[in-house]
Amino acid sequence: MEYTFKDRPTSERILKAMKNRSEIDPSLVLTFLNLQWTYRDLEKEYGRLLEKYRLSESSFIVMMLLFHSDNEPLSPSLVAEKLGSTRATASKLIKRMEKDHLVLKIASEKDKRSASVQLSTEGRQVLEAFLPYNFLLVEKIFSSFSADELNVLNTLLHKLSDGTKKLKMEEII
Repeated sequence: MEYTFKDRPTSERILKAMKNRSEIDPSLVLTFLNLQWTYRDLEKEYGRLLEKYRLSESSFIVMMLLFHSDNEPLSPSLVAEKLGSTRATASKLIKRMEKDHLVLKIASEKDKRSASVQLSTEGRQVLEAFLPYNFLLVEKIFSSFSADELNVLNTLLHKLSDGTKKLKMEEII
């Protein structure tokens, strides 16, 4: 039998794939798969909204950094640090955003080799048009959650993050 990507496995199929290794609980695998599929669906829908405004998740984050910098230009190295990326990655992103007229590069008066970046007028307009829909999307996603459920979800997400960090520390992969 051939399975499609949308096909959800059962506990029996997981056990069969694990060659009946009973020390592993199939419900863990099912939970992991449910998390992956939910994240993919969420990312797909959020991506559609970002695309409508010609944005990527990274460009949106950069625009928010610049928006909250009180019109103070930021250096590409500071943008990279705040993104958690390399300077080269941030520079490519900034270059693309400059091409899309979302940001402006401002040459340093002291050192002509360096430049800072700030939100352009067009970038500010795109951001201001996008933000209400961004918040509406978030509100819709979490509309069926109670305040207590959101607190539990945040606690669980922190635990999941901690588990993910253990992968790095223990070098299982």
